[in-house]
Amino acid sequence: MQQFEEAAEAFGNSLERLEEAGDLRGTGRVWNDFGIVFRKTNRLDKAIEVSADARDILRMAGDKHGEAKAWGNLGGALAENGQPDEAAEAQAHARSLFQEAGDPHGEAVASNDLSLALIEAGRPDEAVEPAIHAREIFQQTGDHRGEGLAWKNLGIALNRLGRHRDAYKAHTMAYDIFDQLRDQLGLAQTWTGLGRTLSGLNRLNDAVDAHARAGLIFQTLGDRYGEGLAYRQLGIVLFGAGRVGDAVEAHLKAWKIFQDIGERQEYGLTAGSLFIILSEEGLPGARDVGEHAIIALSEGGKQDLVADIRERLDKLPR
Repeated sequence: MQQFEEAAEAFGNSLERLEEAGDLRGTGRVWNDFGIVFRKTNRLDKAIEVSADARDILRMAGDKHGEAKAWGNLGGALAENGQPDEAAEAQAHARSLFQEAGDPHGEAVASNDLSLALIEAGRPDEAVEPAIHAREIFQQTGDHRGEGLAWKNLGIALNRLGRHRDAYKAHTMAYDIFDQLRDQLGLAQTWTGLGRTLSGLNRLNDAVDAHARAGLIFQTLGDRYGEGLAYRQLGIVLFGAGRVGDAVEAHLKAWKIFQDIGERQEYGLTAGSLFIILSEEGLPGARDVGEHAIIALSEGGKQDLVADIRERLDKLPR
């Protein structure tokens, strides 16, 4: 019900009684739930700390299944905190423990999350196997949404590997599942994956359509972060298709969204992408946008991108 303050109060009351009773297993499981509350309220440092504590307590209690859940929640918090390598390590532990505990569905969820973490870590070659593993288990257990997510992750990994035709087939399978389930978020995410894959196949007009569809669905869902990502990717594809004015407009929409919701890293990445378009086309405003990008990207530690923008700035006429 998204009533996180009330949930935290209930968990606090539960913890007090469990600790008084000396119930180590119960205490660990409730701390794990607390970690989820901290994730949902974007207190990621606290979520990481609490999930790690829960993992240690559950390990001491000999609760393998609970420990697996704690590893999975820790991996989710690490992923959201921009630590994909650490997230992948945590999800690998979760997958192994779920397997030992005889929970195939938990194993599939962890495997799927492992695949996504490896993709984000720039290790798509390692992401293929866990995506396929998750897909097979979800198929066996009848979890259609899980199967769709696994197909989607497989498509992303294959696309990153340059296997665009295979990626297109995977994304199409994901789309069919999400369409049958009427899962709008899944459809939006799959349209994004299809857009990237269609770009790789040099079907730029189709890619433009895919990213535009993704953006509209994210907008309908009220997912401004997803909408911003869709507009930025739309702008990149439009620029590749030679539609410079439309590309600038799409980037400006994404830039404003990320500014409004306080996403500084995405704000910086969008400004950097827009700067490249403006500078390469000799359009006004390039220097100002580039300087905005440098400030935001420096805050996020993106020094390689900052160096590239500085080099491009030095070449602009004053």
